[in-house]
Amino acid sequence: MSHVTVVTAAYNAAPYIAQTIESVLAQTYKDFDYIIVDDGSSDETVEIVTRYAPRVIVICQENAGAGAARNRGVELAAGDYVAIVDADDVWAPDKLERQVAAMDQNLTAGLCYTNATSVTPDGSTLEAVVVRPHGLLTCRMAMTGCHPIVTSSVLFRRRFLEKRPYRTDLRATEDYHVNLKVLWRSGEHSVFIDEPLVRYRIVETSVLRQVDAWERGRLTLKAVEGFVEDMRAEKPVPAQLQRRALAYAHYQWAWYCIHAGAANGFATRQLLHALVDDWRLGPQVARQIAKMSLKRIGLK
Repeated sequence: MSHVTVVTAAYNAAPYIAQTIESVLAQTYKDFDYIIVDDGSSDETVEIVTRYAPRVIVICQENAGAGAARNRGVELAAGDYVAIVDADDVWAPDKLERQVAAMDQNLTAGLCYTNATSVTPDGSTLEAVVVRPHGLLTCRMAMTGCHPIVTSSVLFRRRFLEKRPYRTDLRATEDYHVNLKVLWRSGEHSVFIDEPLVRYRIVETSVLRQVDAWERGRLTLKAVEGFVEDMRAEKPVPAQLQRRALAYAHYQWAWYCIHAGAANGFATRQLLHALVDDWRLGPQVARQIAKMSLKRIGLK
């Protein structure tokens, strides 16, 4: 039986973390250890999680961000697989069982992810299905138009993770960066279980919600640039794919700004940058320019 290490990074998670822990401990798959890294919480998070010891291993550190906290957990991981669950999300009871079986049957896959349901802070359903239908996810797809992985749904094959896989300078996009590396190292092999085995809670205090559109776009571009740099000595990304990936990151930066109704001049420059580097983005660029024009004259 394959052993799994479950890792949760927790910061001021007192309102929800007991539900998260109980959903992990209720898994039908029992061969796992569970590490929670408290990232300098100032609320009752530590008091709550220590109630579940010794079934849960609790590590405390000064506040350094989710990436640093997850790195601590991964460093201590003893499993064949590493599963990530955020401190406000909830797993279906058979999530690990389904994922381990899928990965054991697909020995080249670097990661497995599932569909999810998004919920409000009180647990009411927002979207019954978060991930839209898509083909087999490759690193190329993830860099150039499709990154459907919900963080709390992912199960990594541990041998594709470094000792400290998460970059601490990529607030809100560190997961994307790690997913790209694991997909690339595994020969772009992944497994998707198209069932909502995670309840993903939308809360205003989440890091992603606190990052504005401009910063989210910048960090997305930085995540791709960092991935390309990290792979340079290990398994270089072909120059043409690098160019396409960076072009799409510039397009995303523009999209975030336009969607938020901000920085239209900057967004236009990012769209032109994207188009110069990858002419195949022409239709998407044209749609975004049209959207900005309609907003400018008050029609949208």
